[in-house]
Amino acid sequence: MLPTVPSTRLRDPTKPPPNLSGSSLNNWFKNTYKQLQNYDYQLKYPPFYVPDVCYQVFHIQRFITLEKIQLIVQHIKNCRLFSIDTESDCFTRELALIQIHTIPIELPSMIILIELHHLPSTDTLLFKAIYALVQLIFKSGNTLYSWGPLVPWIERTLPHSEECKSGHYESQRYSCTCIPHFGTNEFWSLQNAIRYTCNQFLDKSQTKNPWEQLLDPLYSTLPSSTLNNMIYYAIYDCLVVSYLHRPVLESWNLDQLKQSTIDLLLTTPPSIFDQLEDISDDDIDDNEPQTNDELIINDSDSDVLFNRITELPSSSTQIFSTKVKSHACRSCQSRTKRNKKRNLTRRAFRYKYVIRRSIYYKYSMYLIKTILHKLNIHFTHIIKHDKTTLIIGIKSKELREQYDKNIPLNIFDRHHYYRN
Repeated sequence: MLPTVPSTRLRDPTKPPPNLSGSSLNNWFKNTYKQLQNYDYQLKYPPFYVPDVCYQVFHIQRFITLEKIQLIVQHIKNCRLFSIDTESDCFTRELALIQIHTIPIELPSMIILIELHHLPSTDTLLFKAIYALVQLIFKSGNTLYSWGPLVPWIERTLPHSEECKSGHYESQRYSCTCIPHFGTNEFWSLQNAIRYTCNQFLDKSQTKNPWEQLLDPLYSTLPSSTLNNMIYYAIYDCLVVSYLHRPVLESWNLDQLKQSTIDLLLTTPPSIFDQLEDISDDDIDDNEPQTNDELIINDSDSDVLFNRITELPSSSTQIFSTKVKSHACRSCQSRTKRNKKRNLTRRAFRYKYVIRRSIYYKYSMYLIKTILHKLNIHFTHIIKHDKTTLIIGIKSKELREQYDKNIPLNIFDRHHYYRN
């Protein structure tokens, strides 16, 4: 089912929240404009759609079986091209989901959703299998596509030392003066790209969501409508990059794109596949789960997760190709020491200004955050102390005094819990 944006939930740009100012107010207007633009596009264009038979979706989390991991591995062994996208949680702003779409020689392809906050324990066989699967995707010789520069995201997200930073080329911005919605010094959004080239609508209303929540429909506790919209968004944000990778890189015109089939756009032509660097049998043996009576993964496979990424020089487009180069990253002990030091520094100022409220023990963190957002409470952190006291971290003394009046003393009691 395709997602829809209810008009009743649209913001009114003439009525900004009275408590916002400065950059917060500017961000509110920016997000309001995006929401209204998204709704306008939805009314004017048919939704972008790829038949379900063209791809399979796999949720990588602690409940997946080793048999499914092995099935994905066998598929990836015959792929050299991948599209990648990520999502961060709207509350914590931490990376929560990695979407990877395979571009095989023939359909169906695979959409792999790696749910980072729901992976198994690192000392389990399942985690090592997932680890080896990721290594196989980020292997030297594979090409990764993203809408926008991929290397800066990797350098910002993954821990590394100075000597393992990748060298990459500065890509020129695409210039165009004949398209009214596209300035000469601006990047072209994925939504506008698919709107202009295909006259279709790509929904972007689900960008800000609780992506830390479990998304697998078999185990998720999210409402079904919310869950379906989030999964649809995660899938199609990655599919569209694959859909456009050949038209952009091969400089197709609009007529060529309109005459192309889904099968042509979402697969790798054999001629291109033969030109790509083959993955050697020795490398496969070292980096992927092996097929015997059981899945065997060596402990040495846990030393390096992501290799150094080197970006390919590309033409004046916004799709970037990156090739993975092998290089050792910072050791686990070094990362642990650095993260501990950084977290201690940040925690020292986390609860300088707080508001306390009594709370019924059944309230989940997700429900607490939802209520606070409905009250327009902009918190830094929240924590439940002894299951009976809620501590809300606030950014400044002035906001604490204001929010203390806006949050009822009994808002998190038992009566309100069952009423919600």
